[in-house]
Amino acid sequence: MEEKLKELLKKGVFSEVHLSKHGHGTFRKARAPTAQTTFDEFYAEATALRKRALSLMENADIRAAKQCQMDAVFCHLRAILAMDQQDVSAVVSEYKALAKYIGEVLAFYNDRDHFKFVASLKYALFNVKFHYLRLEGVLMQRSIESAQHFNAKHFLYFIREYRSLSDMFNESPVVDFIIARVGDLENAMKTKMQIRKKQQSEERRSIAIEETLFEPNVPAQLLSSIETSLKSTFSVLKTSIAGSFTLLRRHPVVCSFETTKAPLRTSARKVTRQLEHRQPHDRFYCTFCGSTTRGKYVKDDWWFSFCFVPLLPVFCGLPYLKCDVCNFCLSNISNDRKCPKCNKNVPTAFNFCPDCGTHTCGLT
Repeated sequence: MEEKLKELLKKGVFSEVHLSKHGHGTFRKARAPTAQTTFDEFYAEATALRKRALSLMENADIRAAKQCQMDAVFCHLRAILAMDQQDVSAVVSEYKALAKYIGEVLAFYNDRDHFKFVASLKYALFNVKFHYLRLEGVLMQRSIESAQHFNAKHFLYFIREYRSLSDMFNESPVVDFIIARVGDLENAMKTKMQIRKKQQSEERRSIAIEETLFEPNVPAQLLSSIETSLKSTFSVLKTSIAGSFTLLRRHPVVCSFETTKAPLRTSARKVTRQLEHRQPHDRFYCTFCGSTTRGKYVKDDWWFSFCFVPLLPVFCGLPYLKCDVCNFCLSNISNDRKCPKCNKNVPTAFNFCPDCGTHTCGLT
């Protein structure tokens, strides 16, 4: 008996044999070779591809990085196929690890610039989820039937993941969307999969066309007045202010000026004082409605100033006048009306120079 056992031990049938002098003992049967070595090889290859993809992304080689990431997904699928499918818990764990990696890759790419790559990964994620949810359903069924280790949180997680498959299916741009076997998924993604481009709905397209072709129905007189104000405002800013201005975040139209001349606040005080004490016979011409009016004094009408930002007195935070008839701002700049002291342009709505405060009544 001992000799036969030794022969079987040499042949590899038994791995260990322990016999006593009385003929009693134990022996261990050698296990059949498994596919664990193949799994380790595929898993190591997938890990190496992941590391290579990270280094390529650091070097801004996005195209090569995407290829490495896709190959890593395929290698991980081969590793799962090489596992012992009877060990359901281990297979589910590897499926979840692969799904987590695909989700991390998807978080890096946006849908607009990498549309086809993102759609392919989402298709792979759907199939991975489908297969591991089937296996997890088996584990869930066992736990419910045994009623010993049932966890309601795990069951809710399973239901939530299962419901997410419907959203992934409806949002997928893949033509002829099919559920592939794990062994056929790589071939389906490389050869048979067609992805259609995103198209806007008819409603969104019509809105875009309307926004492109829309032309406001504005009177020509108002457009010419605004154009004149723009040109004259920029010319005055170029000649009178030597510096730069920065828009403050406190208010959309308040500006802080850095100038080499006297502070603008002093001129603003003069403008405010002279506007408040203007003479009763002072009249101003409205370029919008053509009427001659005394004007309404406006100091802090920021809504109006936001709508007509190109107007210099409003843009600088200075007080200005409104027409009594149409409420249009009277502070239009006239290039042919100069201050006798500093020779700067003077707004037609003011009887004084905003820069030096000199009275300019009667000038043409």
